[in-house]
Amino acid sequence: MFPLKVLQEAKKHKKLFEKYWVHPFYLHLNSTDFYLVFFTRFYSKKSELIVSATTNEADQADYNRALEYLVFLLNNGASIVDNGNSRKKINMVGFEKNKGFSKGSIRQKCFERRYKTVL
Repeated sequence: MFPLKVLQEAKKHKKLFEKYWVHPFYLHLNSTDFYLVFFTRFYSKKSELIVSATTNEADQADYNRALEYLVFLLNNGASIVDNGNSRKKINMVGFEKNKGFSKGSIRQKCFERRYKTVL
């Protein structure tokens, strides 16, 4: 699922009693894929992260730009999920009543038009 180089680098930076996970979002910048790897100690709320690249050609400027874009992507993704979850709980009764009225009025208008042409 994730490139082998990213997983090897994550295992290399992993410390004792830490678990790591690779975020599924990645950034393709200058023909290199950049991934965020998070490290969390057991029974701790703190996390650390590294930016891992799939090639060795990336320089410090690429890493800095990738970190900036990945944090932006991560924040926007979380915002979309939060806002989407709040939007799905909206009461739809008003919408359904409006939809029913619109369907009825369109049906009635079509019936009246058809009735006039027949007479």
